[in-house]
Amino acid sequence: MIRILALCALVSGCALVYDFDDVSGLPCGPDNGCGRGYSCLTEDGTTGLCVLAGTRSLEETCSRNAHCGEGLLCDNATCWEGQDNCQRLCRLGCDPSNLLSCNSSSQLCFPAREEGAQGQGFCQQGDCQSTNDCDAGDICVRDADQAKGTGVCTQGCDMLDSSSCGENRACVFWFGDIGQAACDQAGDLPIGAACNAGDGRSCVPGSICGDNLCVQLCDPENLRGETCAAPNPTCLQIGGMNLGYCTGLCDPMQPGQCGSTADGQQYGCHPANNTVWNCGSDGFGCVCSATCDPSNAEAGTCGLATPCASHANCPDGMLCSSTAACRPSCSLTQQNIECAPQPGIPNPTCRQMGNNPSFGVCE
Repeated sequence: MIRILALCALVSGCALVYDFDDVSGLPCGPDNGCGRGYSCLTEDGTTGLCVLAGTRSLEETCSRNAHCGEGLLCDNATCWEGQDNCQRLCRLGCDPSNLLSCNSSSQLCFPAREEGAQGQGFCQQGDCQSTNDCDAGDICVRDADQAKGTGVCTQGCDMLDSSSCGENRACVFWFGDIGQAACDQAGDLPIGAACNAGDGRSCVPGSICGDNLCVQLCDPENLRGETCAAPNPTCLQIGGMNLGYCTGLCDPMQPGQCGSTADGQQYGCHPANNTVWNCGSDGFGCVCSATCDPSNAEAGTCGLATPCASHANCPDGMLCSSTAACRPSCSLTQQNIECAPQPGIPNPTCRQMGNNPSFGVCE
């Protein structure tokens, strides 16, 4: 409200002067700001009313964190950053790495969505106990152990359908539970980037945060979604689901499986440990890592019988043997193993490397 002050001058008498310092309640919008210390509270992203920063109380409407008092965040678990026509309230802050960190038994802690609030969380009252309490197409997402007495209704979706949630949205596992795939704000961390489920940021659509890295999701039957690419060519199924994630697991007896990067860098299937193999009896457990490319290597390097210090010095399909030479990979589990003659070794045999019971080298 604009205050009108009566100021009396000693000579000319009294005059009316408008004081524009208090703009609370005045209309505002993109082209009509509120001035220092105030912010435009709007629910439609365009027009609203000016409010003094930090004066909105718990459970009062807001559109920015700046509107709320100390210790409160302006958010809504079913809204996403920048969404118009979605009511937000000032809510108590909490630790987003612990969804049970709210004191109330009917509130859950959600990662904050507003830009600049990463690493913070807010407490929100639930609105369901089961999917039967939600509208058609929505599911009731709850903490895995249901330690809280309530959950939140949100749109269910397919983790491999990047368009199922609409623009700026993505299908995610709520609360880290692979049984609860539902729409949320789209993440921006690329595949391979470091991630932390509690810091308020998430991986790009089509990927999840696994072992603190963003990993690509895939279909084990390769019928939908994006196929796995080098250097993570294998779709490892998740617990009997029709969903998996791309890993560097590979079979040393299948050269060419690892492929190459977009810039042409070659990869080969190598043991995870250069001294002791940890592949296991089925042979899957090697890691696709950078290796030499015979077409680009210097003469006398990166080829059969050439000296090597590690598997990366050998072409795909070969490994660095115990005698420090590149030799062809071979299977110890196959009967009647045949190793082709090599220069200086007319009758090579398949020799075990390290403690791996399945694969070795022809030498």
